[in-house]
Amino acid sequence: MTGLRIFEIIQQSEDPNQARKYDLNTCRLNLEAEIDGLRVHELNASQLKELKIELQSMTLFGTSDRKPSFVPAPVDCARQVKNSWSFSTFHSGFVVLEDMLWSAKDVGFYVPYKSAVIYNNLDWNDQHILRGELLIILRLMSGQLQKRRFLHHMKAPLLIISFMGKFGRVIEAYFDGQSLILGCTKLYSFRSQTSTAFRDSAEWYLSNPVGNTVQVIHGSSLLF
Repeated sequence: MTGLRIFEIIQQSEDPNQARKYDLNTCRLNLEAEIDGLRVHELNASQLKELKIELQSMTLFGTSDRKPSFVPAPVDCARQVKNSWSFSTFHSGFVVLEDMLWSAKDVGFYVPYKSAVIYNNLDWNDQHILRGELLIILRLMSGQLQKRRFLHHMKAPLLIISFMGKFGRVIEAYFDGQSLILGCTKLYSFRSQTSTAFRDSAEWYLSNPVGNTVQVIHGSSLLF
């Protein structure tokens, strides 16, 4: 069943939750179209705010309150990181999208959460988000929620490892119904912090997600 057919089913449904999902899908698609039409490659805080994109500072370790929301903790097995990272990412093959390289993996058949690795050949800036990062995030979200098995899910959270030259950062993204929320780490230098950068990003990339991604139905919250 195609993604277009799924959206038709959602639109025609009398279920108020599905009507809400149709509105959310429309909002995401409109945001994607607006970003796709921009003639800039990076957006600052003011531009993001105008688009209803909320940028939050995120850390992977330490005492910060803002860590990834849909991943409780990183995996702690170095052997698992080494084997799974190689198999799930680099051996899966990268897909070329315009000037960007990206690869994505599902973490479970019935889980709308997705992890991805992307590369943009652009200069880095801690305070800006790249147009390419936003487009891939929104397209991955739409792709997940078009799948029939996720028909009753409202969110498709993502964990993105974004490379820019020899720098990289981790971004957690989800749509809260009004804004696109981006939790973003500071940039890692893969030139001078190679071991730490790969360890930190890989451990979170391979973690198992938790959380509620569906609407409350008949007073009960369904968890994946």
